[in-house]
Amino acid sequence: MVDRCRTRRSNWLWASDLLSLPTPRWHSSSGHPIPASDRGIASPTRFARTDAEAAERYKRYRTNDPFPDILPALLNSADIEDYVAATGMIHPFRRDKDWLKPASYEVAVGGPYQFWKRGSESEKDVPVEANIKAGEPFELSPNSIAFVTLEPMFRLPEYIAVRFNLKIKNIYRGLLLGTGPLVDPGFCGPLHVPLHNLTTNTYTIVGGEGLIWMEFTKLSPRRDVAAGKDNPERVGRFYSLPSRKLNLTLGQYLRQAAPDRPIVSSVAAVVEGSRADARRAADSALTASRSVERTRNLLLGFGGVASVVAVATLLGLYFSAFSLVNDTNKRVNDLNARIGTLSQSPTPVPSDAVNARLCVLERRLNPTPSSTCP
Repeated sequence: MVDRCRTRRSNWLWASDLLSLPTPRWHSSSGHPIPASDRGIASPTRFARTDAEAAERYKRYRTNDPFPDILPALLNSADIEDYVAATGMIHPFRRDKDWLKPASYEVAVGGPYQFWKRGSESEKDVPVEANIKAGEPFELSPNSIAFVTLEPMFRLPEYIAVRFNLKIKNIYRGLLLGTGPLVDPGFCGPLHVPLHNLTTNTYTIVGGEGLIWMEFTKLSPRRDVAAGKDNPERVGRFYSLPSRKLNLTLGQYLRQAAPDRPIVSSVAAVVEGSRADARRAADSALTASRSVERTRNLLLGFGGVASVVAVATLLGLYFSAFSLVNDTNKRVNDLNARIGTLSQSPTPVPSDAVNARLCVLERRLNPTPSSTCP
């Protein structure tokens, strides 16, 4: 059988010292006996103490279910323990009441992380890569996104799928887990999750502390022919995960998702843009305020002189108009008086001298003068 799940590198085994090592048991906590074929693997401890030992257990039970009597369903905490002990599907595994609930298991953060530090307008965003080690803090900045790694190495048998979500505490902090949380059966490798900080707070995450709760579901049995004479023939095919999707590192996932591009939160850019607009608006308002203040001071300084000039100008215009109207009225009155005098005088009567001369002129023109001439 080809080993599809590689052993985790030795520098990933730093969390092994956090394991509790119970004494050997030949019956599981759910009452299911551990197969005799697996007792050699389980000894001297029930759970694998090293990653290599977990890989050997997984190799044996990757397709062979050690507990066929456990029905396909959401596994309870006892079943989770049994399958981890038999198949090595989680390493390291923390067997403790604080890490197990009735139907879920708490998973710690630890391993590589990556985020992009925002540059200035003229600079590109800078990737930041490091490891979260046990007991060491990692700060998740406001309005940011960071990719972190879960502590264990996962080797899921082909009959168990897992789902996960953030701890309630982290949800109420305003954090968001950016994955869809189904992990298919047959998956091998570390799990990496994007964490969104949608708040203006800086949160500290410590290596080795619980980050998510994970639940395990057993698939329906794989059978070539369904039981029962009247049932239709089963010809459905089981599709295993391809090898190219196994054992990928955080860097490989990010390069496949967005080659040569930073993955940053758009919220930070919007906030920074809003701040820049606010600064520009504040500068414009300050400039306008100063201009209004200068204008006000100018008016206060020259207001008296301007008022006197304005009043004098208005008075001058008033008297000029008043004089023009009076002069015009006087002229009109004079003309009216002369017209009245002429209309009332009698028709003038010619004098005797004038009549005599008129008679002389008449005789020259007409030998027979009128009766008015002597």
